[in-house]
Amino acid sequence: MQFQVPQFIESEAKIVGPLTLKQFLFIGSGVGLSIFFFFVLDFIFFIMLSLLVLGITGSLAFVKYNGQPLPTMIKSALKFLWNPHFFVWKPGKPGSESITLPKIPHPSSPGNKIKDLVFKLNTTTKNITQRERNLRLSKTHSETDKEHYEVIRKKTGEREAARRIDYS
Repeated sequence: MQFQVPQFIESEAKIVGPLTLKQFLFIGSGVGLSIFFFFVLDFIFFIMLSLLVLGITGSLAFVKYNGQPLPTMIKSALKFLWNPHFFVWKPGKPGSESITLPKIPHPSSPGNKIKDLVFKLNTTTKNITQRERNLRLSKTHSETDKEHYEVIRKKTGEREAARRIDYS
């Protein structure tokens, strides 16, 4: 059985002659404001403000930039200016730079065991057997399952390996 596929679904419906509803409302509000100016202001001010208002409403109704209507562009610009920005610094590729950490001096008092233990806990790169014995006895979910890596492609086209985690 064949079905007819709708086409031109991205274009808005023409409601009032060749105008969409949004275009008609923009133009109608501009004309209504100009009529209000005609009755309230002197003729020279009426002409100046009417040309300004009709120019703005006409551009809001008909101008498109990069395929986007002008009200959408203005809304996006205001949203960009109003919302806070979050920047993430990512250094170069891993392994491209070597970082040397500064040496932490050992506590000066030789007889203080608590300071020695705190120094060991904070600065050691080796296992401390008493502290990590309990961790080795309990197997976690990630240790029992294999780790899966997938290659993902970012919006910029850059490819990166990412670890896949299945929560099941």
